[in-house]
Amino acid sequence: TYALDNGARAVIVLQRGLVVHEQYANGGSVTRGETLASGTKSFTCVLAAAGEDDGFFTIGERVAQVLPPWAAGGSAPQNSAKQQIRAVDLLAVTSGLGLGGVSGGALNEVDSYAQVVGAPSLAAPDTATIYNPNNAQGFSLFFELRTGGTY
Repeated sequence: TYALDNGARAVIVLQRGLVVHEQYANGGSVTRGETLASGTKSFTCVLAAAGEDDGFFTIGERVAQVLPPWAAGGSAPQNSAKQQIRAVDLLAVTSGLGLGGVSGGALNEVDSYAQVVGAPSLAAPDTATIYNPNNAQGFSLFFELRTGGTY
């Protein structure tokens, strides 16, 4: 296939939830994990649309409403700045959060939700694009809390 001929390690085709084609090359295998990185934003946006459509939240909602360390009087560093972050700011990578931790595969070795809570606030929300994994991880935490999870 084109993808495998051009360096892809796996091609999996699903039809109605069933695998109808599965092929590996270039070092790929059914047991090899892959780092997705930027693709995460694509899935996160689908989750946001589904969560909002199902009435769990609105993307304009402030994350501090469900994340106690970011709420008024919360324990997070730079708490007053984080109180203003909305779900849409995390989706648009305009939350103002800096890295303040690890990225890439190293995220698998840390509590990425704790990293988000403690991340430095480098700009007011919706004023700067600061690209790092804390935005996607922050939205993931918000989504989890709004759909019945706990922190």
